[in-house]
Amino acid sequence: MFNSRIISLIIALIVATGVLVIQYFLGHLDTELLVVIFPAVVFVAFVCVYLSLEYLIFTEINKIYSVLDRIKKNDINIKEEEYMTPNMPVGKRKKIYEEINTYVTKKQDEVNELKKLEVFRREFLADISHELKTPIFAAQGFIHTLLDGAMSDKEVREKFLKKAAKSLDGLQEMVEELLTLTNVY
Repeated sequence: MFNSRIISLIIALIVATGVLVIQYFLGHLDTELLVVIFPAVVFVAFVCVYLSLEYLIFTEINKIYSVLDRIKKNDINIKEEEYMTPNMPVGKRKKIYEEINTYVTKKQDEVNELKKLEVFRREFLADISHELKTPIFAAQGFIHTLLDGAMSDKEVREKFLKKAAKSLDGLQEMVEELLTLTNVY
């Protein structure tokens, strides 16, 4: 909403009006001269204030915002020179550098932790999938063998049903352990 030009124009108008009103009431200016001088005083005040604001304040702020935008885009390899200028006081410079450096370090640590958690999650899911498939495939194999004709042999039938039950019991134990893990964490 407010940029350096608008702020400079407002300040220039206030300064020019103040200076010319004082000069008018002191009797140094008459009305015709006031009309001619007013735009010149506004222009000079505007240029002085604008350059001061741009150079001392807005340049510094824009550099900081530029760095923050780069950080938001995950470009965190930023050097101090990119957001510091020689006219900034040393104390302010150090504080801004420390703040940005702390922010960047914190965000990088968060990204690294998320990457570690993603690797752990993938490995965990791969391990769980493998562990769940083993008893399922075993039980399926035993049951399909029985359905394909081994059911008539009582000895094979009992042996395969016990093995299928054992596989399914192991599967049940794994599911219960997973549920326990999800409740603990």
